[in-house]
Amino acid sequence: MTTQMAEENNVLRKEIAELRRADVILSRLTF
Repeated sequence: MTTQMAEENNVLRKEIAELRRADVILSRLTF
């Protein structure tokens, strides 16, 4: 795996983590 691929993978993981966090916040707001 190249370093560029690893960096892109890290960015994707951060974006997914942020989306999950936003999803949790939204689910709390709906209740």
